[in-house]
Amino acid sequence: MRPGRALQSFRPRSTVALLAIVRLFVILVVFGIVVVGSMLALAELVEPEQRDMTMTVQPGRFNK
Repeated sequence: MRPGRALQSFRPRSTVALLAIVRLFVILVVFGIVVVGSMLALAELVEPEQRDMTMTVQPGRFNK
């Protein structure tokens, strides 16, 4: 045995894979919550500025 091996806890491979999947799921959920929270904050807290826009339409495109 290697010297550092005795200090590590033994976990079966299936447990390690399950922990990795749970960790990935938690990270994705937290990321999703941050994204949705940011979108809601932008929608509720930011007021768009009213502006006028003028476009010239060519007569050929207008009659189609």
